Amino acid sequence: MKETINLLKESPLFNLSLSSKELFHSNFIAWLISEYPNEMWRIFSKYTSLETSKYKIKKDSVDREQKHIDIMFDVVEIGGDETKATKIIIENKVKSLPYKEQLEKYATKFPDASCILLTLSKPEHLTTDSKVIKTKHQEWHILTYSLFVNELSSIDFNYQLSNNVDDQNPVYHKKIKKDYINFVNLLVDINEKTKINNLNEQFDWYGSTFNALDKIRLADFYIKKKCENMALLIQNEIKKLGVGDEKSISVSSSIVRSTNGEFRLYYKFNDRAFVSMEVSRMYYRKLVYVSNKYEKNKKTLKYKAQFNANDEVFPFYNNLNWYSFENIPDNKKDLSYKSRGEFNSFGDAKYAQCKLNDSNTIADIINYFKKDFQYIVSKSNIINSKFTL
Repeated sequence: MKETINLLKESPLFNLSLSSKELFHSNFIAWLISEYPNEMWRIFSKYTSLETSKYKIKKDSVDREQKHIDIMFDVVEIGGDETKATKIIIENKVKSLPYKEQLEKYATKFPDASCILLTLSKPEHLTTDSKVIKTKHQEWHILTYSLFVNELSSIDFNYQLSNNVDDQNPVYHKKIKKDYINFVNLLVDINEKTKINNLNEQFDWYGSTFNALDKIRLADFYIKKKCENMALLIQNEIKKLGVGDEKSISVSSSIVRSTNGEFRLYYKFNDRAFVSMEVSRMYYRKLVYVSNKYEKNKKTLKYKAQFNANDEVFPFYNNLNWYSFENIPDNKKDLSYKSRGEFNSFGDAKYAQCKLNDSNTIADIINYFKKDFQYIVSKSNIINSKFTL
């Protein structure tokens, strides 16, 4: 990792990309398509159903962030009617994983387009096919960054650009391309290290690797990917339990306060009450949400039975033993941590937390989620009768 970090420090393009990592890549690729349309079409056409030699990229058709599409351009038949164009849309995923709902949403905006998913991480959670993701109406052709820069390395920037401004442009562009390919390959290496290949590995994500990456402003990228991979593991393990209503389960992850990673499991009892378990950095939390209001016909209405969170909601769940952390052995906790009170508030949520130490394994963390999930689901009838609609 030390060598990778040192090489990234030396890359001008990597340092320029730090202001907006994902946006930088989209802008750079859009520039490549505009300046080298024939060469870039030879790459992207392989990830469409169109024949490379029969089409070309329409001049001045490259768009960025149109209707939330990262990159978009038109291709037309060579020698054909240029008003009859086929749209190519590219969804770019560098910092995060793609999700089918998002791909379906984007594809419906352009039902006749050819769809390409350009992604740093292989979307193994969406498909066992390494080439396509099938959505309701379309297929997304998968192009990994590793494959993309391998293809990019074959592009020759020797010919003179159409603007004819500077004879040094091709030489300069070659240097930019080389730098870009090198730094993307380094990102691929780091991305590989965010995978969770062994459930017995330590949950010590905020140690030396994190600190080293933080110095080059990649700690957020590293932790975000780690949390996404952890959320997928939890989702799969919870599904295997076969308890609760599958439609009421939601697993997600995010980054807060710059580099604090979170992954969480929500369980919804009814439209009024739900709970969640989450790990935020090294804190394991159990939360409860009970609403006293609901929306109907664009109006905010109150439920007939009103509950005071401090006097009724928290004591109720405390009596259910929900806020206990007795399932976590003391040797897995940071016993020096003392909560500010019996519980804390986060908006409408009430929660309690303990602090984990880095002796926990990935399997330990997943087990805490599984046990707490099974326990609270077993109390569904009691909770639903208490917090009626």
